[in-house]
Amino acid sequence: NELYEGLNSKQYYTVYPPLNQFVFGVSSLIGGESIYITILALKLILLLFEIGILFVLFKILRALKLSENLAAIYAFNPLVILELVGNIHFEGMMLFFFLFGVLMLFKNKIILAGLLFALAISTKMIPLMLLPLVLGLIGWKKSIQFYLTVGLVSIVLFVPFMSNELISNFGSSIDLYFQKFEFNASLYYIFRWIGIELTSYNQIDV
Repeated sequence: NELYEGLNSKQYYTVYPPLNQFVFGVSSLIGGESIYITILALKLILLLFEIGILFVLFKILRALKLSENLAAIYAFNPLVILELVGNIHFEGMMLFFFLFGVLMLFKNKIILAGLLFALAISTKMIPLMLLPLVLGLIGWKKSIQFYLTVGLVSIVLFVPFMSNELISNFGSSIDLYFQKFEFNASLYYIFRWIGIELTSYNQIDV
């Protein structure tokens, strides 16, 4: 109840995919009634994934014949430290699976790459937008195998959550993201400002 009352968006439904929800559940089991221990468990889990990212980055840099020191740009980036672990955002966990999947593509392990991409999508749905790029990387024949793996594993992971109510609520929240929310909207902010200056109201929000 204390957590729920502290939410700033009680009227919206979650857009977190299954693997993300699973980590929430594990952290709650570890923390029990203690919000502090639950949050600590979440941060420790995300920290482990950040350490995993560094190992994967080293291997990717090695495969590309680039200096492994470049991994330090990510490791010591204050945004990574503060936002991903400090503020408990799951992009780091998603990035671990995504980069691991890219590494497996480099090694021609298509099925394993598909599995890892599906885990990335089941953490945050951002990698869905990047799936078409794989076609240019590995060609049609291997891409079919890859996309089938991603699709089947994703279905298996989403099935326990499936219901008409969930699809409707999930869809309404996704629509909210595209229609209402403004996150680092870049050029949008510039055009919005110009519109307000010229017409004294937000043209884009009409």
